Parts: sequence; structure tokens; C-alpha cells
Amino acid sequence: MVYIFIGADQRRFEVLKATAMMSKLVCAMVEDEDTENDLEIPLPNVKSDTLERIIRFCVHHETYPMKEIKKPLKSSVMKEIVPEWDAEFIDSLSQPDLYDLILAANYMDFAYLLDLACAKVASTLKGKTSAEIRANMGITEEFTPEEEARIKEKYKTILT
Repeated sequence: MVYIFIGADQRRFEVLKATAMMSKLVCAMVEDEDTENDLEIPLPNVKSDTLERIIRFCVHHETYPMKEIKKPLKSSVMKEIVPEWDAEFIDSLSQPDLYDLILAANYMDFAYLLDLACAKVASTLKGKTSAEIRANMGITEEFTPEEEARIKEKYKTILT
């Protein structure tokens, strides 16, 4: 039996059961299916480019088991946090592709991939000032002095 993932733009990807079952969403979708025919699995919330990356990731991890990511992160260098292949995979993504991967991994209920992608985001923010984080994340709006004073007053027990 072949599983056929169908991405948001209707691109189709044939995957083996071991690959398909890495997603808890897919497991839940097919648990009641009793068929010898190919099984189509629509993933309308996953862009096809992202789905292709996820499949490549899963195929690699059919051979190389995923390892828990220890938290808090001990470094901002991904190769010091996760296996080299995973680090190279996640480091190769642009920021928009990384965010698409986070959304897809969350939607597909793929815990390790979501942890890996979020660890990448966290590693890029580790040790940065709020101004550097805003610049990195493309956040341009600043609080007015009055808004900032209100927020500081509201959360003063947490901020001290």
C-alpha cells in the first residue's frame, strides 16, 4: 500500500507507511481505514514545498532515529544541540520556510520536527537584546512611552 500525501496546491507525493506514520495526524486519519488500495491523504494546510521537505526529513529518519532535544538549549549553534544532519536540514531554511515548517509540523502533529523548528527559532534569539529580536523577527512597531510604562507597571513582578 502506498500513501499519497496531497499538498495545498494539489501536488501529490507517494510515501511509504513508515514515513506517513511519523505524523500523528496521519495516524489518526488512517486508523480506521481497512484497504489494500493506495490511500490519499489530503493536507490542505501544508504547502507542497514544505511537504516535500517534511517527506525528505521523514525518509532520513526512517534510518536514523530522532533524538530528544534537550531544553533549555545549551547553545545557539544547532550542530551543538541536535545531530548534524538535522542541524544542516533546519539551518538551510529561510525564515519564511522555517515558519511554514513550524505551521505544517504543528498541523501534522509531528512533535520532533516541531521541536526542531522551534529550537532553531529559539537559537536565533538566544542571547539577543529585545531590539535585536525585533529586527530579526521583522517587528517594526514600538510601544509609545505611555504603553511601555503601562506594560512595565502591569508586569513589574515578572520583570524584576
